[in-house]
Parts: sequence; C-alpha cells; structure tokens
Amino acid sequence: MKTYIKFLCYIFLKSFFYVFLVMLSLVFILNILSELEFFKDIDVGINFTLFLSLLNSPSMIFEMFPFIFLITTQFFFIKLFNNNELEVFKYSGLKNSSILWILSLLSLTVSVIIITVFYNFSANFKNFYLEKKSQYTSDGKYLAVITKNGLWIKDEIDDKIYIINSSEIKDNFLINNFITEFNDNYEVIRNLQSKKIDIKEKIWSIYNAKIYKSDLSGIADSIHINQHVGLTQLINIDKSKTKDVFVKKQKPVLWNIQNQITGDSIHLISNVKTENLDSLKVFNNAFVINKDSLGDGYNQISGKKLFGLFKDNSLSTIDIIKNAETLYYLRNEYNELVGIDKSKSGAIKIWLSNNAIDEMKKTNQIGGKTYPELDFPENEKIIRGFNWRESERPISKLDLFKDDPPLVLKVIKGLDAYIPPVEFFDSNLLDRVEKAQPKTSTKKNKKYSKNNNKSARKIPKSLFKNNN
Repeated sequence: MKTYIKFLCYIFLKSFFYVFLVMLSLVFILNILSELEFFKDIDVGINFTLFLSLLNSPSMIFEMFPFIFLITTQFFFIKLFNNNELEVFKYSGLKNSSILWILSLLSLTVSVIIITVFYNFSANFKNFYLEKKSQYTSDGKYLAVITKNGLWIKDEIDDKIYIINSSEIKDNFLINNFITEFNDNYEVIRNLQSKKIDIKEKIWSIYNAKIYKSDLSGIADSIHINQHVGLTQLINIDKSKTKDVFVKKQKPVLWNIQNQITGDSIHLISNVKTENLDSLKVFNNAFVINKDSLGDGYNQISGKKLFGLFKDNSLSTIDIIKNAETLYYLRNEYNELVGIDKSKSGAIKIWLSNNAIDEMKKTNQIGGKTYPELDFPENEKIIRGFNWRESERPISKLDLFKDDPPLVLKVIKGLDAYIPPVEFFDSNLLDRVEKAQPKTSTKKNKKYSKNNNKSARKIPKSLFKNNN
C-alpha cells in the first residue's frame, strides 16, 4: 500500500475514533440521566443504573453513525487544511478526486464492519437491556404488533385489558378503530368503534365514535374516556370550527335500557372497581325519551341540564334543572291509560323503578294539565326538540359497523397479501377417505364402515357424496 494512502487512512480513522468516543460519552451521560429519572422512586444501586446505561448506549450510538461520519469528514479536511497537506498532495500530483475516492472506499469498509459486527452486538445489548428494565416498569403488559389485518395494540390499565385494532396510522391518528375492553377475567365490558383516534396526547381523543355494552350504548362526535376516575364524556363538536373531513356533526346520544338521552354534552360516571354505572350529567338541551310500553306515544322530559343516578345500571332518579318540561302517559295498576300529563316547571325530580316513573316532584310549576287520551291535541304529543333516534342505536357489536363502507386494508410492506383459507375438507381428502372404506357390500362390512372407519370419524357425514 502506498504511503499517502496509509497516511490518509490513518488521519480519517483517528478522527473517526475521537468523534466516536465523544459521541459515546455524551450518549452515556444522557442515558445515565434518563435512568436516574426512571429509577428515582425505585430502590436500585448506582452500579445497576450505570450497567443499564452501558447496555443501551451502543444501540443509540448506532443511529448516530451518519452524523459521526459527517463530523469525521469535516475534522479530516480541517486537519489537512491547517497543515497545508492538501497543497503537498497537489504538488505531488495527487488529485482531490483521488482523495475523495480513498475516503469513499474507507467509509464503505467501515460501514460494512459497523452493520455486520457492531449492529449485532448492539442489538443483543438492547434486548438484554429491555429484559432487565422490564422487571421494573409498569408497562410490561403492553404489546403492539402489525399484521395483515392492520395494527393491533394490547394494554392493561387499572386491571382492565384493552384490545385495539386499527387499519392504519396517519400522522398522529389511528384510522378505522375498534376497541374492546375486558375485565381481568377476560369478560367483555364494552366495545367502541371510531373512525379516527388522536394519539398525540397521553389521553386519546376518539372521533365519530360509537360505544356498545349490554345495558348502555351511545354515539357522539367525540368520546373522551378517563378510566382512572371512571368518566366517559360524549361531546358535540361545532362543525363550523373545524375543517376536519372526519368530523360529522351528530348530537351525543345515550341509550340505557329503554331510555334515550341526548344533549350537547353528556358525562357518564362509572364505579372504577365494579364498572357499574353511577351517575349521569347532561349539559344544555337535555332530553330524555321513553316509548310508552303499551301505546304509540312517547314519554318525554326536557330541560337545560339533567343529573341522574343509577341503581343496578338503570336510572333510578332524574333531576331536570331549569326550563323543565314533561309529557307522560299515566297508567293505573292494570296498565290502563288514565291520561296524558303535560306541564312546565322550573325544575323536576323523578324517581323511577323498572324503567317506569314512581313519583314526580315539580318545582315552580307553570300551568300543566292531565288530558284524557281522546281530548289530547295531536300536535301537542311531542315537546320541542324531540328526535327519536332508535334506528341509530347499536344493539350488538356488529351494529357498530353497519353504516361503514367495506373496509379496504392498506398493503403493508414486508407482509404478503391476504389469501382466504381454503376448505380443510377438500374434495381430494374426501375421495381418499371414501376409498379407504371396505368395498364389500355385506351388512357386516357396511356396519363396520359407518361406525369404525377411523379415517372418517372426525369428518361430518353431510360432506360425503354417498351418505349410506
């Protein structure tokens, strides 16, 4: 090897080594600070913190190698300029292009060594680091994978298990999502479907959402859930204040048993431990509708605000605050219609049981009258703001998707296209099984063929061509 090539390689490698050591030191210091912050409330020794920092540093420095090569090249040429060595090479007949060619080959050689050697042991160190640190993290039960069916996320929060499936990630949003919440026995608590979820913040915002559980379902522009306090917020988004194509204006609505509850904003509070419904708050334009059990009419309650309490996951009391108005079908103990009551008042308190009104207390009542059914005006049978939305109500998990267009999953690079599974019991298999049966036609052999043919005993008889 020529002397000038050895000289250039020596200068470049020396600069590379110094830059690498400086960067490694900085990364190590940053790792120490990060580990100290992580273990501030955990009793571990300083030696363990230093050990974890050393394990994590190689993987971090690997991602910085392009920057290290850049700084190395700058230092390399600065040294040549300061010592006028470029002029010496020029007078010796060595062109700048030759120097660049030497540096390119040397950089390529070093890069290959880094990828084949350094990357392998840094990855092993990283795995060992994660294994050790996972013993001290509360997120050890978190899992995220990408399959042919999109992104799947599993997480456990406050003894609740969440399975999230999304078709794609776009910027800070999960698109076309389905969330299932389980208790620690893997019993389904509720299902939630959404077109878009904003994951930019720690608390996710769920847009154009539908929620379903056996005794409660709902729809809203946006749903915010805080499991730590058991709060579910159904929020109405002002369409005029956003240009987001995903936003579709629809006033929040909840269905509990036979009650439909709407308002500009609905807050539902649940017991964190038992998951039972605890209380309900509806702000602005509160409206409750309950279809009369035996007739075609609708029991209706409206007002500015509504506060409700639940017992055994059914509404037990309702308080209507300000501008309260009611329309109620009165029935006797034999379920005979006694009359139709319609009135206005400053506030109303209602006690319910078995989804029927037991008692009603009106404060500052303004007018009001109980009409016989035949005397009740037809145009008075609904209160202003009435909107029966039973057709939108999800009554099963599948109903969460009934308004959606067919889902087309995006192709994920590195994964083969989805191929539907073929039938397990194909024609070739059935032919081979039939041929394996005894060919004699005696009654004894026929009986043996049907009952004792081991090759056919697990196959449904309806699949055979000749089912004797």
